[in-house]
Amino acid sequence: MHLALFALALLPQSSKPDLASELEKLQSSFRDARKTYFADLQKKEKDGGKLDASDFAKNPANDFLPQFEALAKRAEGTETELKALMAAIQMSFSLKGGDKHITSAIDGIFERHLQSAGMEPVATMLPDVSWKLGEAPTEQRLRTLIEKSPHANVRLAAKAGLASVLERGEPVSEKRAAEAKELLLAVAKEGEGTPYAERAKARLFEMENLRIGCVAPEIVAKDQDGAEFKLTSYRGTVVVLDFWGFW
Repeated sequence: MHLALFALALLPQSSKPDLASELEKLQSSFRDARKTYFADLQKKEKDGGKLDASDFAKNPANDFLPQFEALAKRAEGTETELKALMAAIQMSFSLKGGDKHITSAIDGIFERHLQSAGMEPVATMLPDVSWKLGEAPTEQRLRTLIEKSPHANVRLAAKAGLASVLERGEPVSEKRAAEAKELLLAVAKEGEGTPYAERAKARLFEMENLRIGCVAPEIVAKDQDGAEFKLTSYRGTVVVLDFWGFW
């Protein structure tokens, strides 16, 4: 009996698939494929060719999206699934019919990963996918993160994202504008020392000083002769400010 158990222990055991490593390889392959794809598009344009539907049909996302979704299904409930679904969302933007893939991925993420710290990039991304999900569902998802996430950075990202969504559209209602400001004030206070707080403070400055009808903030600069001047020196006259630069 003991010999039988010993022999059984010596039998080769099937190794558990390393899905995290598999995802890294898949991401690397996709990056390489995208690099080649865009290089081909640029070459065709440089050679005088005109891009058409057949060129865009070669987008490698068409082939890779099913692979990421299949890997996510195999890794269900793990951080690897969350990362695979995030990748699937990003590549779905450029695909015809990508809306259903985005909606499905978001549903899966919120169903199985709401308590994960990995929801931070999801919260940051949600305002950008609102035109796919719809404004109301996007707001609902962000409010869910604010209410239920145990992670401070996830809540900060969600509050900043919700403020952004609430300010969209013209005109913005007083109620939505007031909530957006309240959220940004909370981010600035709760996230002190984080990039979220810095961006919130910058947005608050814009809301309070750079809206149409506001008095322009002071500008101190030098003219072409090197003499210092202030914007307030021209109060009462028509002033055209021309901001320009090189990128």
